[in-house]
Amino acid sequence: MSRGAIAKAVDTTVKPAAPAHLWYVRIFALCLVGFLASPGQRHLTDSEYSFLVSESILHHHTASLNGYTIPGLDPDSLPAHPNLLTLRPFYQLVRINGKILYSYPPGTPMLSLPFVAALNLLGLRAADGAGVFSPDREFLMQKMVASMLMAALACIFMATARILLPVRASLAITLIAAFGTPIWSSASRTMWSNTWEIVLAGLAILLLLRAAEDRDRLHPVILATLMAWSCFVRPNNAVAVLCVTAYVIYADRRSFLAYAATGGVWLACFLVYWRMTVGQYLPAYFRLGSSIHLCALGAGLAGVFFSPSRGLFIFVPVAIIPIYLVIRHWRDLPHQPLAIMAAAIVVANILLVASWLSWWGGWSFGPRLLTDTIPWFVLLTILGWKGRENYHLLIPSEVPRRSADRTLVAVTAILAAVSIAINGWGSISQQPLLWNYRMDVDRHPERLWDWRAPQFLAGLIDEPVPPPASPK
Repeated sequence: MSRGAIAKAVDTTVKPAAPAHLWYVRIFALCLVGFLASPGQRHLTDSEYSFLVSESILHHHTASLNGYTIPGLDPDSLPAHPNLLTLRPFYQLVRINGKILYSYPPGTPMLSLPFVAALNLLGLRAADGAGVFSPDREFLMQKMVASMLMAALACIFMATARILLPVRASLAITLIAAFGTPIWSSASRTMWSNTWEIVLAGLAILLLLRAAEDRDRLHPVILATLMAWSCFVRPNNAVAVLCVTAYVIYADRRSFLAYAATGGVWLACFLVYWRMTVGQYLPAYFRLGSSIHLCALGAGLAGVFFSPSRGLFIFVPVAIIPIYLVIRHWRDLPHQPLAIMAAAIVVANILLVASWLSWWGGWSFGPRLLTDTIPWFVLLTILGWKGRENYHLLIPSEVPRRSADRTLVAVTAILAAVSIAINGWGSISQQPLLWNYRMDVDRHPERLWDWRAPQFLAGLIDEPVPPPASPK
């Protein structure tokens, strides 16, 4: 019998018969208030005009923005295809066959339709009665919806952790994930494409872990729908779709036919939508693979891990804990195939971002492009912590167990505190976002390595004047 099986047989932890609903209310309220009260980022970026698209669909039944007045926009100046590496005004918009369209994936405007409709009923609109667009009103709408979605995601994390862990550990994982990662500093600020994507990923993980623990069916139709829409929101999630599909084939082949059929139906719907909207079966944004270069992988990896202004282990040092737990307690880890799947998704996303010519993600805060990995890191943390509990059940003496517990908890607390402090500063201060402007990082990415002026200390230290660019 394996160590994991022995630990499971010995485990006498009594779980409550019913979930503690009060915890979810408290978590949602705490996160919602914390996110809404954070006054950091005060303007839109990639997500600008996405809620205007939602309003256009609701009120004019089209994704085209021709019926609105966008101050300063000359429609004839818009290109037909987006180029994310070229700086230009109104870079979020393109003009195809005379139609002004949002160039980013349409999943966010479509999934946000119920929220936008509710806000419109309350009198809050991105465009006034004359059809004139207001960035300030859209920003307010997006911050409200993003904060609600991220508070809901925290509750999803809590529900997922409670499948295997007691309340205290589940609550710690939930709050660290909510406030010590780009969930607070990026995804809750405005409707980045990552915002809806990680909500969908969180729901998919909840289904996967519940099915693995209860030996239940995977609910293939729901799972396939979540994964399909996650790609419609953000095409980078194709790597997660591939890994989840492989897991479904391994874990429950009976469900694969329904899973594949559902995914095929959604793909057909998306293709028809794109054809009707932009005249192509695959829009330009979904064909940006040409900006991925393996020759940039080495520098990109160093940057996404250790850049003082974008590095994962700089802005979220607590991310080292799930990695340690999974490696240290692999033999006692429950549901190892799930851990392999989650680790593969994390690694694939990191490699994808590191291969991107603009691996720093433009004008943003910290490792925003790695926001996709947060739900999978949470899953690894849950599995790793349960593996640690299984391991301790096999230790005959309490002394080494208590000593190891104190050390791990102390290190985790320190790293979590640093992560929360850094992401909190990025959420409550405008200076870290203005740092992108002062350093002009898109034109001078070498400044992402300047330890004299790291982004997470913007506004807290005197920054040196950036040196002039050397002539080429």
